[in-house]
Amino acid sequence: MPAATSTAVDKLTGDIQSTTAFLKILKTMQGNACLAGVRETQCLALSQRLQGLQCTAEEGTNIMAAWQQGPWSSEQTEKFSQALSTAVAAHSTGQAKGTKRGMQNIASFQPYLSGKDMQQPSSADVNLHSKIDILATKCFRLRISCPSEGSVRMIMATLQLQGTEAEKYAHVQTFKKLLKAKDKKMVKGTHLLVYPAGGPSELADQQLAAQAYDADDPPCSQASQNPNAIASSAHGLFVRKSAKTVRDSMGTNMGGSSGWAFPGMPNFMNPAGGMNTMMGMLQCIQAMQSQTTQQGGLSGLQIFAPGTNKVNGGTGPQTLPAIGNGGPSSSTAAAIANGAPSSGNTSAGALPLPNISTSAGGMQLQMEEEQNHDQSAEQENKDDNTAAAGKTQTAAMGCMQTVADALQSRNNKKPAKAKAKAGMTKANNKAAKAKAMPVMKKPAALSKSKGPKGTARPTREYYAQLSYAKRVALRPEGPAALESVLQDLGHDDGTSRRSIKRARDEQVAVETDFGHLLSHIEVDVLEKKQVAKVSLPILNIRAFLAHLCKHPGTAAFFARRHAEMPSSAEKAWRICLYCDEITPGNQLRSTNQRKVHAFYISFFEYGPEARCQEEAWYCICLCRSQLVNKMVGGFSALTHAIVTMPDFAALPNGCLLTLPSGERLMFFARIDTFLADEGAIKLVFDIQGASGILPCGLCANVAGKTGVEQHDASGSLCTIACTDGRRFIFKTDDDIYQAHAQMEAMHGRCSQAQFEQMQKACGINFNMQGVIAKKSLPLVQTCMYDFMHIYFVHGLFHLETGMLLPQLYHAGCSPEAILDFMKSFTWPQSQQGIIKETLQCFQKKIEKSEGFKGSASQCLNCYPLLRAYVLSLAPGAISAEVKKACKSFLNLCLVLDMLMEGNRGQVLVPAELQRLITQHCQGFMETYGPESAIPKLHYSMHLPMMLAAKKTLVSCFTHERKHRAIKELANHLNNPGSWYEASMMKEGLGKLVMAMTSGPAFAMEAHLISPKLADENLLRVLAQTFGLAGAHNAQASSRVQAAPGQVCTKGDFVILKAGGVAEAWLFCRLGTGELLALLTEFEACGRNVFKRTAADARFMQVVDIKRACLVKRLGADKVQVVP
Repeated sequence: MPAATSTAVDKLTGDIQSTTAFLKILKTMQGNACLAGVRETQCLALSQRLQGLQCTAEEGTNIMAAWQQGPWSSEQTEKFSQALSTAVAAHSTGQAKGTKRGMQNIASFQPYLSGKDMQQPSSADVNLHSKIDILATKCFRLRISCPSEGSVRMIMATLQLQGTEAEKYAHVQTFKKLLKAKDKKMVKGTHLLVYPAGGPSELADQQLAAQAYDADDPPCSQASQNPNAIASSAHGLFVRKSAKTVRDSMGTNMGGSSGWAFPGMPNFMNPAGGMNTMMGMLQCIQAMQSQTTQQGGLSGLQIFAPGTNKVNGGTGPQTLPAIGNGGPSSSTAAAIANGAPSSGNTSAGALPLPNISTSAGGMQLQMEEEQNHDQSAEQENKDDNTAAAGKTQTAAMGCMQTVADALQSRNNKKPAKAKAKAGMTKANNKAAKAKAMPVMKKPAALSKSKGPKGTARPTREYYAQLSYAKRVALRPEGPAALESVLQDLGHDDGTSRRSIKRARDEQVAVETDFGHLLSHIEVDVLEKKQVAKVSLPILNIRAFLAHLCKHPGTAAFFARRHAEMPSSAEKAWRICLYCDEITPGNQLRSTNQRKVHAFYISFFEYGPEARCQEEAWYCICLCRSQLVNKMVGGFSALTHAIVTMPDFAALPNGCLLTLPSGERLMFFARIDTFLADEGAIKLVFDIQGASGILPCGLCANVAGKTGVEQHDASGSLCTIACTDGRRFIFKTDDDIYQAHAQMEAMHGRCSQAQFEQMQKACGINFNMQGVIAKKSLPLVQTCMYDFMHIYFVHGLFHLETGMLLPQLYHAGCSPEAILDFMKSFTWPQSQQGIIKETLQCFQKKIEKSEGFKGSASQCLNCYPLLRAYVLSLAPGAISAEVKKACKSFLNLCLVLDMLMEGNRGQVLVPAELQRLITQHCQGFMETYGPESAIPKLHYSMHLPMMLAAKKTLVSCFTHERKHRAIKELANHLNNPGSWYEASMMKEGLGKLVMAMTSGPAFAMEAHLISPKLADENLLRVLAQTFGLAGAHNAQASSRVQAAPGQVCTKGDFVILKAGGVAEAWLFCRLGTGELLALLTEFEACGRNVFKRTAADARFMQVVDIKRACLVKRLGADKVQVVP
C-alpha cells in the first residue's frame, strides 16, 4: 500500500463519519437484525485500511474522535485503536514497514513554477541542461520524487522542447537522472500522491506549499500560463525507448525528406515544418477532416429516399416530405447558423410530431385455420401453481424411497446377460488389421516462387513457402531485415513484450481502500496421493467497484442505477453468478491443457440493456480444467471457495463507495442466482443430471427414460414426457441437505453397490467438500436454467426442426425449394455478414437419423425464416400429419419470440409464458410421442416458475460472446503452468478496466452512427417542421442504433413497437436533442404482406422502432415481412 498522504487521511476520516451516520440511522430502525453484521463488516474494512498507513498524532486524534461518534462495541473500538496506534507509530520512520512509495500524479506542472522559473525556459542565455536542472530542483522542493510517466511528460512539456523524438527522449532521461540524484538527498516525510491542476493553493499540505517557494519569488500568475501549448507539447513526448516513434527517429536520417504537401496544411513529412511521426500524419488527417466539415455534410435531399449509392444523395430531382407550403428565406438560414430563437409555428420546447397511424396487428404467426384458439382448452392446460406449491417436504422425501423401491424391483426382474468377452480373438485382430485403408499420397511440393525482380520485396506467399534453412539465412542481416520482412507481411511493429506487460500491469496494479484488484484463494489439490495448497487469483469485487466508481463514466451509470433501485441491508442488489468451461484452440484435441473454467458475475439491477453487453459481466476467476480435476471435491469445491471468499461474505453487510463528486453511498449485494447450462449445474451441485435416474435436480419424482416408473407401486413417479406441472413434486433445499446428511450417515456402513443405489434414488452425488455439504450455495433458491441452452444448444429447436424437415420433404417440399425461399428475402444491412452462415444449415438434405445441426446464432437467425416458409404452405395441400408437425413448430416459435422479447428488455408475464410452453410441449407429445422427449423438454417447464421467482430470465448469449476474448488470450499461451491463471486474469482484467474507464459506460441509449452536420436543404426542412431551435446544429446519418444490438440503416424495413412496418429513409438529431427517423408507412394486407400507404414520409421517434426485419418485395408498393 502506498505511503500515507494528507488526502488519504482526510478521506479515511470522511469515510468513518459517513459510516457512523449510516449506522446511527440503521440503529434507529426497530427490529433491525442485520445491524450487528453490518457493524462488524465495516469495522473490519476500516481497520484494514489503517494497515500500512502513517499519520501524525494530531491526525490520529481526529480519526479517533470521528470513530467515537459511532455505535461501535468495546471490542470493535479496541481493535480499531490498535490499528490506529500502529499507523501513528509508523509516522516516526516516515514510511510504513514493507511498503514503497506510490507514483505521484501531476495534472499540470506549469502552475507550480515560480515567476523566475517561467522566465528561464524562454531565455536564450540559459542552456538546456540548466533549464532541466531548474525543473528537477523545483520537483525536489515540492517533494516530487516518483512522478508517473504522464507526470514526467507534463513537467518536461513546460520547456516546449524542439528537435527529433530521439532528442526529446534523451532530454527526458536527463531529467530523470537529475531527479533521482536529488531524491537521495531528500529527507523522508510527506509523500503526496496527487498534485491538483490548480497549483500550490490547492495542495492538501499548505506547509509544503510554503516551503517550496522563496519570499521574493511566489508562484506564477494564471495569466502567464499557456495550458494549450503545454498539453500539445506533452502529447509529443515519449518516456520509453520502446516507443515506435522514438525507435524510428533514432534509426532514420531526417535530412532531405520532401514529404507530401497539401494546400493550407503543414508538410508533416518535413522535419522543418512538422513532426516526422505518426502524430504529424494524424494532425494532417484532422486538418483534412476539418476542411471537409466546413465544406458541408449531407448534400442533397436524395438521402430521404433509399436507392442512391452515396450516403449524401445524388444530383437528381429532389423530393420533400409533406410538411407544409413554402420554406424559410435566406435570412432564416442565416438565423439557423447563428442559433437564433425559433419564430416559426412551433415552440422551442415542444416537439410537434405528425400523427402516425400504425397497425397494431398484421403479423401472422400461426396457420390460418389455427387462428381461433379454444379458450376452454387453454384453461385446462394452465398449471395450478397453488397445488404445486402445496407439495410438502414429506412428499419430496417420500419420493426418494419410492425411486429406491422401483429401482430394486426393476433390478430383480432384469434378465441375466452374458458377460462380454475380455478381448478380440487373433482372427478378429487380423481381420481388423486387414481392412483396406485409403492410401495417402504425398502432396505435391509447394512451388518455390521467386521474389519479384528489382528492388520490390517478395510477396507474403514467398516467405510462407521458404524452408527453415532459408529463413535462417535472413538472420545475419540483423533485426533490420526481420523488421522489413514483418512490414512487408503487414504486421504491426508494436512494442516489446516487456512494454506490453508493463502497460497491462499498470491497469491492474491499482490500490484501493479495499486492497488490490486481484486477490487470491487457496484450494486443496491432490498431487501424487498428497494434498497440497494451490493459490488461484480472484477478482476483489469490492476493490473493483471502488476503482470503477472513481471514473466519471462508470460512476454516473452506477449512481443512476443505484438511485433508481437503492440497495439496503434488507434489500441488497442481486448478484448473478455464471460459470462455464472454455476450450481454446482445437476443440477436438484429446489433451487440451488450455481449457479453463470461467466464473462471471453481474447485477440484476444493471438492467437487461446493460447485461447484454460483455463489459457488464466481470470475470472473477479462471482455473484450468486439469487443475479442477485434481481438486479435492472437484468443481463443486472450487465453487464453494469462490462464493465463501471474504468479498462475497462482506458485500451483504455493506461496502462504502466514493463517487468522483465526493458523494458516498453504502452499497449492499448478495448472491441471488446461479446461471449455467445443464452440465455446469451438474458439476457445481453434484447432481446426477440428464443421465441419471432423476434428471432434474429440482424435482423429486420426475424420472428419465429408464423405465423405472413402470415399477412404481405408488404411482407418484412421472417421466420427462409429462406436461402436467401439477404432478411434479418439487424439492426444497432442506430436502437436499437432509438427503446428503443421510448419505453421510450411511457412507462406509454399507456396500459400495448399496451406496450407489442410494445416490441414484436421491439424484445426488456424495461430496463432503461441495456446496451442498457446506450449504454455501442453495440449489433450489439460486438455480436458473439457461433458455439459450435449452432451445438452441442441442436443444428443443434442433429436435423439432430435425423431425419437421423430413416430413416436409416427404410432403413434396424439396431442400432446394426451402433454400430458394429463404434466399429470396432481403436482410437488413447490419446482418449482411451472417446470411451465408445462417443458410448453410439448409444446404443439404437433413435426415431424421442425423437431426438438425447448427450453432445457437444460426438457429436464432433461421427460425423466423423457417416459420415464414411453413406459413406460406397452403393448409389444404399438406396432410393432417404434416399439418400437426407444422403446428407444433409454430408453437415453438411463439415461445422463442416471447423469450427473445424478454432478453431485449420487455417485461414477461409468467402465466403467459407458462401457457405457451405447455401448449408447445403438449403439441410435441401429441405429434411425436413420449419416446421423443428429452430432459430439456422438462427443463423448459421450469422457466415460468423461475421467471416468477426472479422477475426476469437471463440467457447466456452475452457470455458466449465474452468467451471469445478469453480464447484469444489463451490461443497465444503454450504449455500452461501455475502462471497461467494469473497471466490470463491480469490480461483480461486490464482490458476490461481500460474499456470501462475510457468513456461512458454501456452505450445503451439510441444514437446516430457516424453523424454529419445537416446541409442547408435538410436544415430548411427541419426548420419548417420543428422550428429554428430544432434545426440549429442538427445532425443526420444513414445509420442509427435504435437499441442495444439493434442497428437500422437507410433502406431497411423496420417493425414498429406499435405493430406496424415502415421503410427507413433518414435518421437525424435535432438541435434540441430529439432523435428522429424519417419513415414511410406500410399497412397490413394479411399473411405478413404490407402495402405502402402514401408516397410521403413522416418523422417519428427512433425509440419507437422495435427492430429491423427481413422483407421480400412483391412489387413497387408491396412487401412480405418475416415476423
